[in-house]
Parts: sequence; C-alpha cells; structure tokens
Amino acid sequence: MTALILTTRFTSLRLRKRMFSMAQWGACAMLSQLVLCQAPAPAPAQTPVASTPTPAQTPAPIATSAPISLPTQSDVVEPSRSPSPSKGPVVKLTRETQVVEAPGPTVSPAFGNVLAFAGDRLVISGAVLSRRGGAEGQIFTFVIKDGKWTSISEMVQVQAMAPEEFAIQRILGDPEFLLTNISRKTKSSEIISFAPADGREAWKQSGSIKAPEKEKVLNFASAMALSNNMLAVGEVSSRPNQKEEDFSSNPRVFLFARTAQGWKAQGAIQRDVKNTPWWFGISIAMDGDTLAVGNPNALLPFTTDKLRPSLEPAMVCVYRKTAAGWKLEQEIANTGLSQWKGFGVNIALQGDILAVRSVNPSNREDEIDVIVLRRVNGQWVSEGTLNPGEGATKGKGYGFALAIDQGRICVGDALAVEGSDSNGRVFVFEHSAKGWQEKWRLAPKVFVSPNSFGTAIAMQWPWVAVGRVRSERLGIEPGGALLFKLDANAPTSAAPQSDQKK
Repeated sequence: MTALILTTRFTSLRLRKRMFSMAQWGACAMLSQLVLCQAPAPAPAQTPVASTPTPAQTPAPIATSAPISLPTQSDVVEPSRSPSPSKGPVVKLTRETQVVEAPGPTVSPAFGNVLAFAGDRLVISGAVLSRRGGAEGQIFTFVIKDGKWTSISEMVQVQAMAPEEFAIQRILGDPEFLLTNISRKTKSSEIISFAPADGREAWKQSGSIKAPEKEKVLNFASAMALSNNMLAVGEVSSRPNQKEEDFSSNPRVFLFARTAQGWKAQGAIQRDVKNTPWWFGISIAMDGDTLAVGNPNALLPFTTDKLRPSLEPAMVCVYRKTAAGWKLEQEIANTGLSQWKGFGVNIALQGDILAVRSVNPSNREDEIDVIVLRRVNGQWVSEGTLNPGEGATKGKGYGFALAIDQGRICVGDALAVEGSDSNGRVFVFEHSAKGWQEKWRLAPKVFVSPNSFGTAIAMQWPWVAVGRVRSERLGIEPGGALLFKLDANAPTSAAPQSDQKK
C-alpha cells in the first residue's frame, strides 16, 4: 500500500501538470462557490414566464411506499424577523489544540477539504479526479488516544473508478458506515458506502446507492444529508460548465432507508413543476424526523452561467416524517428574514435549530446573512442573524460551511479579515438571554493555504475540526485538519496585528 502511495505521489511531470491544472480549477470552483456570484451585477432579469417543460425535463414520480404530501400555498409561513443582536465585544482568538495530517503522501490537490466525524472517529479526505481508473482517492481515519488524535488505519480508496471521474467531494459519517459520492462520466452519479473492518480501525467498500433505474441523474448526490439510518440525496449542483440539459426544471430530493438488506429507496420529494424550482435541493439538512431543503429563488454560481429564477419565493422547505410518510411542515419564506433571492443556498439543522445562509445572486458587494430559526410549538420562528463580534469583517465566504451541535453554531468564512490578517475565521455562536452571540473565534496558528481556512468544518462537541487544505506549491503537505477543543478555556491571543507568515 505504501508503495502504491509513493508511486502515485511521484508521478510524471505531465501528469503533475494536469493535476496542478485540476488544483487550479478546484480552487477557482471553491472560490466561486464561496461567493456564489462574484460577477458585476447583471441587467435586471425579466419576470420569468411559466412554460410547460418537455417530457425529458419533467422526471416521472418514483414509486414509494411512504406517501409524500405536496405543499400548498396555505403552508407558506413568513416568520417575523427578530432584531439581530448588535456586535458584541472583541472575541479573543482561539488557536488550534492539535494539527493532524495524513500519515503519508497524498494525491488529492486539495486533501483536507473533506472531513466528517463518524462516531468517535474523524475522517479526512479530499476530492480526486481519476486519471488511470481503478482504485483512487485516499480516506484516512483518526481517533483520540491518550488525549491526542491519532491515525489508526491505512488509507481507503474508492474502487472501480473510470478515467476522468470525480470522487470524494463530500463524506457523511456514522459509527457503522461512511458514505461518499462519485461523479460518473457517462451515467448517473452514485454514492459509495463503506463498512467498518479490521476491528473498526479501517473501512471496506461495501456497496453503492444509485439513482432510479433507467435514469441518468448527472448530479445525483450533489447534496446529501443523513440521520437515523435515513438518507436524503439532491440532484442540483453549482458546479461549473454545466450544459443546459444538466439542469432539471423540477429537481427531486431522493429518500433512502438503511435496512438489513442494504439501502432501499423510499421515494422522492418534488415541488410544483409549474414554478420551475431550479434550485430545490441545492442544500439539504436532516436530523431525526425532520428534513430541511433549501429552495432559493435564483442563484448565479459562476459568471458564465445565466440567472435561473424560479416562480416561487426563496425559501427553506421543512418536512416531518410521520406514520403516513413525509409531510410538509412549513415553507420558511425569505420575506421578513432576508431580502436576497439566494436564501437557502446553505443550511444546517439540529433538533429545533435551523441556520440558513442567504446571498444576493445579482450583486457581489452585498453582505451575506446567516439567519437562525427555532421551532416553537411546531412553527419555525426567527431568532435573528448571526453577526461576529467587533474586530472581524465578514467576507464573501461567510456561511459557506455551517455546522450545529449541542446548541452551538459554527460559521466558516475563509475570506474573513481581522486587522491585517486575511487567513479566514470560524465563528462559534451560543444563545443566551442576549440572543445569539459569538463565543469563540477560531484562527489558525500554523500556516494554511490562502482562502481555505473555514471552507470545510465538522463539529462534534467539544471538538471542531477545520480542514487544512494541501498546497504543494506552498509546501503544505500532505494536508489534514486543525482540531479545536472548546469545552475548556482554550489558549487565546489578542486580535492579530500582522499577516500570518510561513
């Protein structure tokens, strides 16, 4: 296995140049997604006119044993906006408790940009583009031993990849399995599952979860959410260079249940095709019997794209699982919460707390919001927006990564600036009698790749993991993560006075 890693690491100059081109593309894609519209404001879009999609654009409903309630206008609730808390005092910086790295050379140009907790284990990886086919990618696992996070296994790879296919753009973790995506080149993308092996110190590929038969769902697994052996899978992507036929005017969120016989399809959730909900499912979050689905009105992920407005207002759709199936609980419209049509581009959910990122797809200069809502007696009520304390300026990456655990909310911002320090921040908020206030401000002490700190976070209280993305050019190898332990008084320092130096 070590020989394979080393052989892959020291590739030919030509292959290394291709990998660097991929790294450049990946960095461009990451930054574009961070801001989700950094082009100058386009001309005002014309009022969209509903049209009847062709049969190819209108996916056939999936047979399901669990009925799914369709939304009606009466379900739309526009919660009143609570006053947002004013900026609090300057929050001292919390530096990493530990840095963990892959135990050997890595292949992914952005290793460290994919991470997840799986029970008591931390899993770190990076997106990979297959060049030769076969086994590709590297997934490493860490556990706490003697108070330190330690690598416990050899790398795990995704098997049976074809050339030019992408894998490991995201990972979902559970004590009993891992799930990661693979973007197929000529057919539907799918999800690869791994099961524990070798006394739980390794993972073994155990199967796959696929889109409906006889359908080519190109962006299957572009968004995923997992809870209690239930899996929700989206088919809307903000990746670059998509063709017109790659977009569905009525995208679905597919549902799967983990059974003794494997993952079984449970149907799909859709909106009304007449409203052309292009972006339904761009973000998905699930906890227990609650499923939240982002449904922005319009997005413009890349400057070469065109604005695709829906006939629906921007909203987050919340569903509850009942004995009769999944039922729409509430449509949380952006009215009164955020004026931006990109409301719902990213979301996080745990228990009765929901965090929603909102962006303006038409103007790069407008401030990005992260709104918090709480479910009270079955209704989602606004608790205002999350604003960092004094000293830090939000960047266009604010809320690109969101996480919630035990009543705390993590907001990543790789483009945040504090003084002359532009290394990015992760803001951690708690709720008190004064509302949501920033409690911790995470910043790297070690050298990190520019515009990367805060793009990938995982949270399992009291630990917060922030990806340390590999950069061969800058000598940041092999990549890994920064671990912050927040249950006690972590080492802090005053706001920085100068840029971090290597």
